[in-house]
Amino acid sequence: MARKGLTTTQRGYGAPHARKLKTAKANYIPGQLCPRCHQPIWPGQPVDLGHIDGTGKQAYSGLEHRHCKRSRIVTVTGLLIVNAACLISIEQSRDMGQRQRAFQEGLAK
Repeated sequence: MARKGLTTTQRGYGAPHARKLKTAKANYIPGQLCPRCHQPIWPGQPVDLGHIDGTGKQAYSGLEHRHCKRSRIVTVTGLLIVNAACLISIEQSRDMGQRQRAFQEGLAK
């Protein structure tokens, strides 16, 4: 979803972001899990480079399904509801974040 009147760079998705996305796609392994829904990402599925929520677009979680990345997330009594169909616990989400640290460090270089 583009914000009317703002460029991709103004929204935080300029050349540095594009380079990180390109690196993430180059390191993609078919069937790797989406950090949001924990389902496999298969070749040909649209993907985005996801951010860890609450980091102000400063920390990346890795490749995510495009529909997961662009969907609203709601926190309800200890559960994250993604696309209103995927339920994961906040604890599972934190564990996934820990596993993504090595990935993020690689992108930061």
